[in-house]
Amino acid sequence: MNASHLHPDVAKQLELPKAERQKAVGAMKWIPYTRARHVMQIMHDLLDHPPCYRMPNLLLAGDTGNGKTHIIRRFADEHPFYTRESDGHLRWSS
Repeated sequence: MNASHLHPDVAKQLELPKAERQKAVGAMKWIPYTRARHVMQIMHDLLDHPPCYRMPNLLLAGDTGNGKTHIIRRFADEHPFYTRESDGHLRWSS
């Protein structure tokens, strides 16, 4: 099979056994479309915002199935949190 039109990483998957190919096809993927990149940038800016009395926030709303949960989970994966032992407050790793 000619796979010259495929990305090299994808073309390699054609050589995998059927079960592994099916698993790869069904795996969660991140497609960084324009709006998702924009939302991720806003979330990064909010995370870096200096503390103040009225912290800015973001409401992420949209139709079902357009990637809201995936964006939030990806952001959370990029910024793991921990509980500070001294006072039990939730903090993000930097």
